[in-house]
Amino acid sequence: MAESKPKPMLMLNPRPPSHWSLLDERALAKIFQNLNLYDLLQIGEIDVNYQQIIGEHIISKGILDISAVSKHYSTHHAFKQLGAFATELRVKETDIQWKSDQYTHIEEIFRLIDKRCTVGRLKSIAIALDRPKVSRLVHNIPDAFKEIESLAIDMRMEKHFVRRDKEQIKLVPVEIDFDGLVEMLLSNCPNLHSLKLSGQHKNWNFLLHPQVQTLRSLSFDNCYIYYHIWTEFIEAGVRPTKCLEIIELEIYDEYDYEQSSWQGIDYNAFVQEVAKVFPNLEKFKFEMSKAYDIMSWVALPNLRALKEVFVRSYHENDLISSVTKMNTVEKLSACFDSTLSNEIQTLTNLRCAEIINPDENHFSLYNELLQLPQLSELVLIVYGPIDKTLISKIVESLPVRLHTLRISNKTKITSGLYSSLVKLRRASLPNAPPLHLHARFDPLKRYCPKIIIAYKID
Repeated sequence: MAESKPKPMLMLNPRPPSHWSLLDERALAKIFQNLNLYDLLQIGEIDVNYQQIIGEHIISKGILDISAVSKHYSTHHAFKQLGAFATELRVKETDIQWKSDQYTHIEEIFRLIDKRCTVGRLKSIAIALDRPKVSRLVHNIPDAFKEIESLAIDMRMEKHFVRRDKEQIKLVPVEIDFDGLVEMLLSNCPNLHSLKLSGQHKNWNFLLHPQVQTLRSLSFDNCYIYYHIWTEFIEAGVRPTKCLEIIELEIYDEYDYEQSSWQGIDYNAFVQEVAKVFPNLEKFKFEMSKAYDIMSWVALPNLRALKEVFVRSYHENDLISSVTKMNTVEKLSACFDSTLSNEIQTLTNLRCAEIINPDENHFSLYNELLQLPQLSELVLIVYGPIDKTLISKIVESLPVRLHTLRISNKTKITSGLYSSLVKLRRASLPNAPPLHLHARFDPLKRYCPKIIIAYKID
């Protein structure tokens, strides 16, 4: 007989350390800020005063991520203890650790939000619907949804889920009224400003809902949509949206789901359509692996209010050329091809540059980028191993005014590399203020595998 999994339990310390009574609220809050949510929940069980400090100083200013603790702590008690302080909430259906004959998992989540969260205080909710089957949907939306401004719904398991049966993997279709759920939520969120949709779905009739037409921020992440729905969505008219994110969006023919309709879309007109429908865009993010070779950015300057551009592409001469014709862009994320050195100098208002997969062969271009007068932050987005030589050359070339360097990658910064960067910084700019280096530091991996710390290079 297989062993049953241990149930999440409350692990309580019988009493706080004696010296804690000598600390005031501000000092305790400083201590609690360095703890993870699991530790905070245990401390909150010790004393109601600690619970109040944690709620007011930490949870109210951050995210109550139920999924981060549901494997080791009771979801019910997490909601009960800190739900009233939450301004941002993340929760999955799999976080529900009990079975109910009366409610489905999504209904249990809504019931906990309705009972434990504060109406008007909760402003952002992210829900992942990853249960294999939902027989019915909730009909009573909690009052807290009426005041939220941001909603994220992840349906990555909507199409199929994998079930292991005698070492064989089977794909089992999932039946859920996704449109009905989203339309119900939209109808009960009159103050909604931001909507993020993730997961595999194809109908998406809710995109024509009146509430969608007034959103300030709209994001599609790994979504599948019918071609005629997307066309109606684009042709519905001008929207006040200021942030648009499109990540691996697939548009399919209604009658042949296996055949992608992206091949029939005029990419030369795609940005032109975006500029026409969303003329007030301030942030535009586009990641589409199938569009890299044929995407045209000539119409990008028509977005006259654009401040942030994020494009992951390997053929971006057209993109950089278009951006350089605009004097509004303050943040640009791209690969920065080395053939565009003369045009880079026209980005006089650029404050933050994100270089995707930096290459030492393009260092001359990066060096020109560092000379831009307003640039104060540099981000290196590295998907492979860190090029120590390139990082060292960049640090050595950083001007005094650039005070922040971020290195985003899965490989950790070693203590040896950090020491060498400190020496380079001191040698190149001995009288400069500290450089803030944001990275993942290798010696802390064993104890804090997910921590990101800001170090100062003196």
